[in-house]
Amino acid sequence: MSKDITAPEIPTAVVGESFLASCSFAEVLDSGETLASVVSATEKTTSDLTIASAAVSAAALTISGQSVDIGEAVQMLISGHLVANSPYTVTVTVTTSSTPAQTRIRNFQFEVVAP
Repeated sequence: MSKDITAPEIPTAVVGESFLASCSFAEVLDSGETLASVVSATEKTTSDLTIASAAVSAAALTISGQSVDIGEAVQMLISGHLVANSPYTVTVTVTTSSTPAQTRIRNFQFEVVAP
């Protein structure tokens, strides 16, 4: 049985806008472990998106009503969704601060609606 690696949050974007997306890894990190770096953030479903500035969170965040500590999420600027083609899926790969470092992968989904 495979484990679902999809992040629980599913934000909504409007066609034509760019938005700062946040993907939590809090549920998959060990106690005291944080994210060290973002290896990649790539679109899985189409080739519509531009994903820029993917980075480990430098501040505590609230994602879908849940508090996420510093270093436990990835933020990225997403643009290019020209049609209401939902859901879009972005696969985010990170390394962690543990010794030895782990590699963690999450699928991040978001909906797109017409203006």
